[in-house]
Amino acid sequence: MESWLSLKGVVPEGGRYEVSDQGRVRNLETGRILKPAKGSHGYHMVSLCSNESKNKYLVHRLIMLAFVPQPEGKTVVNHFDGDKLNNSISNLEWVDYTENNKHAWTTGLMDREIHRKAVSQNGKITGPMTIKYAQEANKKPVTQFDLDGNVLNMFSCAREAQVVTGVPHQTISRQCVSDACKKLRFYNFYFRFTHKK
Repeated sequence: MESWLSLKGVVPEGGRYEVSDQGRVRNLETGRILKPAKGSHGYHMVSLCSNESKNKYLVHRLIMLAFVPQPEGKTVVNHFDGDKLNNSISNLEWVDYTENNKHAWTTGLMDREIHRKAVSQNGKITGPMTIKYAQEANKKPVTQFDLDGNVLNMFSCAREAQVVTGVPHQTISRQCVSDACKKLRFYNFYFRFTHKK
């Protein structure tokens, strides 16, 4: 039997929505099941609205945030079977970035041959992965805060924050650099680079 939990307190717009252990999102006011869109990275996304805001969210993250408490240090939701569209709770787990990458290697979601050829014998980056490696080296962790300064989410970089929040990564990076613009227009949250302790 399909089990449902409210998103109230999970995301700012959550009071109007609930998620199921089968990977579905429902509007509580209308009873309508939301039709997810496929995001640029291949994951299902939904737009949630309240009187104050409208934001896009990854369906698999909403389900995990509602059903499974997030362990410290585990910020990534992994799909056991590698199918980005299978958002059943039985197919999801909290992992860290290392565990997520290891899973991608072992399941063949990452092509080992391409990665092997990308690094030459003298350790210099070559081949088709040069840009990807350079981008990885320049990543800066980003933290999302509500307007009271409470942490909402932590991301490995501005691009990951874009996927989850729908805010362009350029806007996120610009805001992190400039303390002057605390609140993003039309949003009830802001971003800062995560300081390592």
